[in-house]
Amino acid sequence: MEKIGSTPSEFLGCTFIDCDFSKANFARFEFEDCTFIRCNLSLAKVLQTAFREITFEDCKLNGVRLDTAHDFNFGLDFYACNLDQSSFFGCRLENRTFSDCSLINVEFVESNLAGANFQGTPISMPLDTLGAAVAMVARKIRAKARK
Repeated sequence: MEKIGSTPSEFLGCTFIDCDFSKANFARFEFEDCTFIRCNLSLAKVLQTAFREITFEDCKLNGVRLDTAHDFNFGLDFYACNLDQSSFFGCRLENRTFSDCSLINVEFVESNLAGANFQGTPISMPLDTLGAAVAMVARKIRAKARK
């Protein structure tokens, strides 16, 4: 697939291999049970895009504002991906995988990272961002302990 049109589309059970979607406008698209392998989605626009059970393998997603995607059944797993400069602000990322990824200056403020797997992934972000993410997780753990 060389180019996806600008009209919102739905993709169910698709596999995208070696695709260049850099700067693509995926606003209001729907992806469900899809896999992206060696794809470039850097600076892609994902406003209200639905990502349901999506796997990214060896992909680039630099500068992608995933916090603008649709949050209903939001489900993304990343393996050996470059997510530098991307944002997951306020995203629900419980039990999601970020294995062997690059996460330089990625924003996780107010995200729920409970049970997330960061195996093999060094995390490098500004201390204020890291502190806010850790504080959010700590508040959620304390709230559960009170119940």
